[in-house]
Amino acid sequence: MVKEMVAILFPATKNIDEVVGMIEKYRMKFGLNTGLRLAMFLAQVREETGSELKVIRENLNYSEEALPKLYKAFNDRLADKYGRNEEHKANQEAIANIAYANRLGNGAADSDGDGSVGGGCSIKWLPSADANKLYIIRGNGTSNIYMYDLVANTFSTVTFNPATETFTTGSTHSARSVKNKGYSIISAKEVTGRIYEFDYSLSRMLPKMNQWLYPFGGSVQGDTASCMRSPDEVEFYYLLLHSSAGFVRCALIDS
Repeated sequence: MVKEMVAILFPATKNIDEVVGMIEKYRMKFGLNTGLRLAMFLAQVREETGSELKVIRENLNYSEEALPKLYKAFNDRLADKYGRNEEHKANQEAIANIAYANRLGNGAADSDGDGSVGGGCSIKWLPSADANKLYIIRGNGTSNIYMYDLVANTFSTVTFNPATETFTTGSTHSARSVKNKGYSIISAKEVTGRIYEFDYSLSRMLPKMNQWLYPFGGSVQGDTASCMRSPDEVEFYYLLLHSSAGFVRCALIDS
């Protein structure tokens, strides 16, 4: 479907397979998850760019002198190691990893590409939503959530809105459940403690609670929260504060 759309709207495109591959790779992440949405997007692009689509790659062939002037992330040592000089060519992949680390949905500079998981990652089973699916919060300074189909043995990216909050080391995640079957994920942000609820059935992640008034210590990796019901069916969210003896709880009341 995608290739046919591109061929009709952009007949002058020379490397059509490469362009289609880029669209297929990222369209679900950006909400182009139906044929109509994709068609509307490509039609708008056609109006703005003309009859040819082509992949343009950023040229990061910078010298060691230029890197510290262009990117704050580069000190003299990193610039000498990765920048172009008389001893070696510029390592453009390493330059990109450092220059854009922890920005624009990217992970840390030493992450294994922008698809890797990292700090703040968690895997949850939500059988009330679908017993054959696992949900993976990627972490690594991103807002990405993936779904693993246990039957088909496939991964896909979950589209939800708003996808503005990112999670990294110190984020903690817990599944809410009814009759011991999970149906949503409660996520607490790093040291701020802001809390959000991801509801797969609604494709939404919305604020659930304000941040805790108790101080956090240094962020640690791992899930330190749990949702539990009392004998009288009152649901509570329990959270062990980072690097602290503090153990807090709050009732979960849906509006």
